[in-house]
Amino acid sequence: MKKFIVSSLLTFSLILSSISYNSLMLTKNFDAKEVKETIHYLSSDEFKGRLSGTLENALVGAYIKDEFEHIGLEPLSNGYYQSFQVNYPKSLSDEPMIAVIDKDKKIHKILEYGVNYKEDLLNFRNTEIEFDNLDVSSRNNDAIAVSNDMGTAIFYTSSNNTLGFRSSFYEESNKGLFITVTKETLAEIESYLNEGFSIYTYIPYSIEEASINNIVGLIKGKDSSLPPLILGAHFDHIGTDLGGTVYNGALDNASGVSFLLELAKYIKTLGIPDRDIIFVSFNAEEFGLKGSKAFVEEYRDLISGSRVYNFDMIGSYDGTPLCIMAGKTNTAKTPIVEELTKAFQDKKIYFNYIFENSSDHGSFVDAGIEAVTLCDYDLSRIHTPNDKIEYISEEAIDRCFSVMKTQIFKDSYSSNILYNHLELILFLSLGASLILSAIYYNTKKSS
Repeated sequence: MKKFIVSSLLTFSLILSSISYNSLMLTKNFDAKEVKETIHYLSSDEFKGRLSGTLENALVGAYIKDEFEHIGLEPLSNGYYQSFQVNYPKSLSDEPMIAVIDKDKKIHKILEYGVNYKEDLLNFRNTEIEFDNLDVSSRNNDAIAVSNDMGTAIFYTSSNNTLGFRSSFYEESNKGLFITVTKETLAEIESYLNEGFSIYTYIPYSIEEASINNIVGLIKGKDSSLPPLILGAHFDHIGTDLGGTVYNGALDNASGVSFLLELAKYIKTLGIPDRDIIFVSFNAEEFGLKGSKAFVEEYRDLISGSRVYNFDMIGSYDGTPLCIMAGKTNTAKTPIVEELTKAFQDKKIYFNYIFENSSDHGSFVDAGIEAVTLCDYDLSRIHTPNDKIEYISEEAIDRCFSVMKTQIFKDSYSSNILYNHLELILFLSLGASLILSAIYYNTKKSS
């Protein structure tokens, strides 16, 4: 009888070892190196900064769609594309100009693009204006605001006196044109205005309408009646300036969408989740969260009660906290924030809180849906030409995954004990098999 019991237990432990080992072998390891390679590709000059409305933005969307298909994600509705309309800034073939005009309406001096000034992307409600001192509506050491029948404009300096920073496009701005100038150029403009000259400005952009896409994929769960888990990241960025400088956006946010793609590959190998998992790569985040707003508007009934994890800027490590960015109406006691806080503390991860609607989680929070963005809060290079692949850290990518792995199992694989504890089960079952083998051998020998 003893021999039979030991034999049965040994068989069971060997079967359990085999199942857990095979499951581990079938589970794809999350690979930060692959994430970085995808970031490198998506932030290359080839895609010219991925500005929404451009061909390059559409090409990146097509790449993400093909990756979703290759991974084995299903389309959420009739296809992987969710289309919506936006207005976007389209650069024209003309040359930009800021010229000093004398009282006889002759050009006295032309300022040099890229040295004295650059366009900011913030708005182009009007793109041409000529003004004199009487048209200045406000001024200080850092900016001049002007307004007349031709429109409005603001000429301003940056804190570090460079021309590198480029804002997101904000169609709803109450000013028409934004120009970044050096402090020396601002002082020069002021001097010419005080001497009775006027300043002519032309920035060759037009505002055009375009149909653009979010990219949406799905892993079906055991119970699709449960609110789905939503994982997201935006793929657009801020394009190329009139001098041809590409704003590559490696950290912001080729990193987030590359992280999302690798996460989808990993999750797809875990088996069937408890609930549906929706993967969505948002477009036009840099236009004021337009893509996530369009997603929430179309799928509001489907996603009611969902939990959303968004990824924006994953890949900056040295001294940079991995932040829980929640909505401006949230607090550290908001359930999803509180749960993440515990996960960060358990893993001894350096983190901080941000309560702003400044990434795509904000669209969900405004709709009453639990949502956060995980973000390596490093603002030193974003929206400048220096946001490049060489500053991306694989350690930071792994840091974010270590948290998300825990949350994914809690939210979508809680009923799957095997997948929750594969390594532990394999270790224990192998140990039990060795012990039982020794007992079985001794039992057999004594009999």
